[in-house]
Amino acid sequence: MILSGGGREITIPGKNVKVNASFPIERKDLSGQSSDSSFANAGAKPQKVNVSCQIPIAESAKLAALIEFARACDSNDDPIVYDVSDPLCNSMSIRKVIFSGEFRASESDALRVYEIAFELQEYRSVAQRREERANANAAAAAPAVDGEKQVGSTNPAKINQIIKETAQG
Repeated sequence: MILSGGGREITIPGKNVKVNASFPIERKDLSGQSSDSSFANAGAKPQKVNVSCQIPIAESAKLAALIEFARACDSNDDPIVYDVSDPLCNSMSIRKVIFSGEFRASESDALRVYEIAFELQEYRSVAQRREERANANAAAAAPAVDGEKQVGSTNPAKINQIIKETAQG
């Protein structure tokens, strides 16, 4: 697995690198107290990628570099978004990820390695981009009412930018 972003690149170090990916399929039961099997789709949530590896204790600098990648933030203090290159991620259409959840490192005396495990979360999933395009198309099609500005996005940064522009103008 290779992660690249923020002007840097790292190949997940160590031995026995294992990658597992998962995603929730959320459905809301609409049957109430009946025997009906109706449900509602609860939306597509980001996929998760769990990575584990073993880094020899003698190569602790590689662990330090990986931790630095996990903690890295941009100038706005947001986590760095990494492009991911991995066969499993590619097959699940996971292209961009951020470090999320818990990063665990423990020492294994018997093997003289650090046992490492961490979680990556998909960033801007295919479903999210599809939803953003649909919202933008719907906003473009809806006429603006006096005093209202069509936002056309669910991205908080974009909404804040439009609010600032509207307040200034």
